Amino acid sequence: MAIKGMVKVIEQFAVHDGPGARLIVFLKGCMLRCKWCQNPETIKSNPELWFNKVRCKDEGRCVEACPNDALTMDKENKIILEKCDQCFECVAACRPNALEIVGKEMTAEELAKEIMKYKFFFSRSREGGVTISGGDPLFQPDFTAEVLRLCHEGEAHTSIETALYAKYETVWKLVSLCDVLICDLKHMDSAKHKEGTGVPNELILENFKKLNEDYDKTVAVHIPLIPGYNDDEENIVKTLDFLKPLKMVERIDLLPFNVLPVSKYQALGLSWEYMGVERQSEEYLLKLKELAESYNRFKVTVGGMW
Repeated sequence: MAIKGMVKVIEQFAVHDGPGARLIVFLKGCMLRCKWCQNPETIKSNPELWFNKVRCKDEGRCVEACPNDALTMDKENKIILEKCDQCFECVAACRPNALEIVGKEMTAEELAKEIMKYKFFFSRSREGGVTISGGDPLFQPDFTAEVLRLCHEGEAHTSIETALYAKYETVWKLVSLCDVLICDLKHMDSAKHKEGTGVPNELILENFKKLNEDYDKTVAVHIPLIPGYNDDEENIVKTLDFLKPLKMVERIDLLPFNVLPVSKYQALGLSWEYMGVERQSEEYLLKLKELAESYNRFKVTVGGMW
């Protein structure tokens, strides 16, 4: 039986999230509920309604087509989530394609075949390949593992980006098929981690330690810098102190706060707790970079460029 998964999109020609020129596959579904999530359309594992207000022509066909009165003519708040049952009748009625469905079911074979269309592109770049992100690939472990296996058969360089929140057996099932591993580490204090993401961090930290014994390839750690939550020097020092003994960790990517997701939340009919919050100053980002570099252990970037 074919293994199926829910895919958001395949992004071409990426220069982040792994070495060389890469494809980034965003899967839907995540175990965490980060308040600042940069890709809210990948949190849930089911297809979702997406509204592009720039394309909207105010023709009203979507409102007429909706059997649940779940749409309005208000461009700023088009979707009434409490009434929408995702029948997507509105999408079919929308001529300017302002309404879309986010999420497509694919088999692992279909996705791997799509990825391998770019094999020539990979081969022209140092360690170019595919990175599977999300959401979190661990949310769809069987599907992700099969895609990685098929890509390896096709001699494509593979990577996943994950928060490591799963049983170690599940983590290793995917990581063992990766040429590079990219892990997020949100906060060193478990209570603060749960406050920001919905889950504590003990399992995540334990998985880091176990992988240090088993995984012998490159590991990059992403630290998303969230203003007022984890971007203080105390938490960064604790994070670096934890990572320093882990021989597998070769690089630290400090990721400045991204203000752009506000448009994604609006497209999904959601509010965003971090609306109006500003990115860290360049001076402060440089200070954190110099702090990480002072450990003389890691390659450090601001922004994650490989």
